[in-house]
Amino acid sequence: MDEYYVQSPEEIKGEEDFFTAATLTSELLVEFVERDLMRGPALDGAITQILTILLIESDDYKAAMALLAQSLENASFHADTVKLKEGKDKPPIH
Repeated sequence: MDEYYVQSPEEIKGEEDFFTAATLTSELLVEFVERDLMRGPALDGAITQILTILLIESDDYKAAMALLAQSLENASFHADTVKLKEGKDKPPIH
């Protein structure tokens, strides 16, 4: 980290909240497997619920779409990183 850049308390909390939510979501996805839920419908239900809350609680759809775009970018980067580490293909979701 740049020695001249100091994160504000809000930035620190935001980063902590991001990783806490990501961890909790990973735990929920493990529970989907443990309950033997079909991957496609289970992920569809989870994503639908998250998007519904995002749209309901956003001040405007432009802000919601900006957050969604950032999330897709993060997910794309993470998925590429995981694929490179694991070096194997996953079965299709549907």
